[in-house]
Amino acid sequence: MADQLTDEVHLRGDSTSPSARHTLIFFVPGNPGLISYYSYFLIKLRSLLLKDTNNALPSTVYHFHGASLAGFDLAKDSRAVRSSHTKSLPLSLVDQVLDTKERLYLTVQRVAKECDVPVHDISVVMIGHSIGAYICLEIISQLQKARDSQLNVSASLCLFPTVFELASSPMGRKVGPLTRIPFFDSFMHVLSKLIFGLLPLFVVSRLVGLVTSMPQGPARVTASFLQSKWGVWQALHMAKDEIAHLTHDTWSDELWGGAARPLAMTSSTIERPQSPVSSQIATTMLHFYWGADDHWVARRTRDNLLATRAKVADTPGEANRPVMYIDNNGIGHAFCLQEADTRIVAEKCAEWIVGLAEAT
Repeated sequence: MADQLTDEVHLRGDSTSPSARHTLIFFVPGNPGLISYYSYFLIKLRSLLLKDTNNALPSTVYHFHGASLAGFDLAKDSRAVRSSHTKSLPLSLVDQVLDTKERLYLTVQRVAKECDVPVHDISVVMIGHSIGAYICLEIISQLQKARDSQLNVSASLCLFPTVFELASSPMGRKVGPLTRIPFFDSFMHVLSKLIFGLLPLFVVSRLVGLVTSMPQGPARVTASFLQSKWGVWQALHMAKDEIAHLTHDTWSDELWGGAARPLAMTSSTIERPQSPVSSQIATTMLHFYWGADDHWVARRTRDNLLATRAKVADTPGEANRPVMYIDNNGIGHAFCLQEADTRIVAEKCAEWIVGLAEAT
């Protein structure tokens, strides 16, 4: 799977134990939203979790699903142009959330049918990278508001998340002015077709590798993206949407597991949340993996979120707040481009997922 270009990954777990617990790892890519960038990550995470479950009682069966965001599909008969889409490509960020939410419902139903268990017995762990983290959190927020959702989303792991104030990030300040140029996204779409459309894939892959120093696998994925029907237009259209709409926190305290703390407060003066999480719906545990120097995240944005929302260790009343971790390995925003970086991130995700399973 690591060397294969695909629009969808679906790996069914195996178990003969009727008491086994079933967990769906549902992955949402960043932008560009090609799942093939994350093939090695999913392989590594799966191997780590399988190794852990060999000694676990009762056993947990892990199923994996990930798909390219709509508009980034490489296959000509992809689901991005299926008849169920009522809007034409390229899609907005709101449309991507709705499309991913629909796919989540369908995937949980698929796994439940494959395993012959009720839908609510499937514990879902969503993992999102970059804007994929925003999509995960927005879906969880919508499910919490619905109250009647049968989905059991137990956790979300947000990797190098871009959730607020994207325009204030180092890259946001550079890219933002370009996205405001009329027809910039459609112009670049046409230009990419003229430059890369007639070249063989291996030639474009080689050029990408030479220019960006990407390893062979990610360079091939990028070349396929540049030659895809909608990829460049969809990526730039989405980037325009992200910069315009990812401004401030609009989610409820319920998503964050408690009320925001004033920035001036320290851990020794934190008051207990004034808006307790509703008991009508299970809390979704959030875990954030931040880059130490992420060019798509303003450091002030990250630090403010840690100060106001992160769980404070060994402090009463903090159980439902997000776990927030800052990388100390020098890993960049696009962790999936390097196998060594991918292994480190996968190991941290496996640690979190196993901890969640042991806590239930």
